[in-house]
Amino acid sequence: MMRLGAEQGTGASVLGRMERRPRWRDASLALRRAGVSLGTKTATAQKVAGEVCLHVELAARERWEAEGTPVTRARYAALRKVKKPHRDCYTSTMCVFGRSPLTDREVLVLLVVDEPRGREKFGSKVAGPAAFAILAEALGLTREGRLPEDTLAGGFVPAPDSGRGGGA
Repeated sequence: MMRLGAEQGTGASVLGRMERRPRWRDASLALRRAGVSLGTKTATAQKVAGEVCLHVELAARERWEAEGTPVTRARYAALRKVKKPHRDCYTSTMCVFGRSPLTDREVLVLLVVDEPRGREKFGSKVAGPAAFAILAEALGLTREGRLPEDTLAGGFVPAPDSGRGGGA
């Protein structure tokens, strides 16, 4: 099922969008060029209405720390009554695995974004590009997010089917 997600579902659409954005292009191209076998699953979950929003909790904890006020159950429970500055809170995730035919290395990346801020909330848009970029780096296909440069002697290029890009 996860392979279908990568080939036809949201995983495929994430890779397609990545290729059109300079920030993510190298990771997407590296995964495709290397022929990495992929599987994906995205998720977006709306938080329960009575649950304390993470950003509300972190702001309160920062204030308490600055004041030297201890965190107590009563103080934490009171945060449930704090009015949210927005309507809903979400958790967005992207799980992606890949197997590189170049090394037979298998890597699974699970990226969780708790309460994304911005226009998007869906896992494929919020967590997807970064999850694929982490996968490409972990498989050794990119270096610090960029395609590695071939260091070949002048006049030589990799064969078209070598998986290293280039070609004659």
